[in-house]
Amino acid sequence: CESTEGWVEHTGGGGADGPPSVHPAGLLSFGNSLDVVVSQEVPLSLMPGLVESAASFKLEYRVARTQQPGDYWVLAEFLNGPSVVATLRRPELGTEAAPETWTTYALELGRDTVPSFDQITAVRVSLFGKQSEYNWAGHYGPFVEYVRLSVTPQAQPDIALSESSLAENNEANAPVGILSVI
Repeated sequence: CESTEGWVEHTGGGGADGPPSVHPAGLLSFGNSLDVVVSQEVPLSLMPGLVESAASFKLEYRVARTQQPGDYWVLAEFLNGPSVVATLRRPELGTEAAPETWTTYALELGRDTVPSFDQITAVRVSLFGKQSEYNWAGHYGPFVEYVRLSVTPQAQPDIALSESSLAENNEANAPVGILSVI
């Protein structure tokens, strides 16, 4: 999933500039809205077997400031129905200043860090941003170029074959073929 489209207002009512907007270049841009969070939810039921075969979820996003400094945060909530199973957040608390140049950040949730990993049924990603200095009306705070949620599959075990294992698995001890290194 990669998108700056389809974001819906999750909380708040907007400030002087209203809710964040999608810039003509496809960027999600934030203004001086004091209490607006936008979010998207991805139901994993649309992809059967995805969670069971996953080693981790990775959330990447690309952010920069525009003409004025701005602060932001990003939150990924891993859900089982209405319950939150795990979260990833940058920064861990509060907000942080958007970098002056485009910067990509990645957050990762590994299977080994969440006992109920296989019970994740959806992921909700939320964004907040606002101008930290209000000089002009408009969306001049942080810009988000994209947000990408991906799954890293579990490594498949290597199968070691030997002459004895071939014989054990072939009751008649008949030739089963020739293995060669390419």
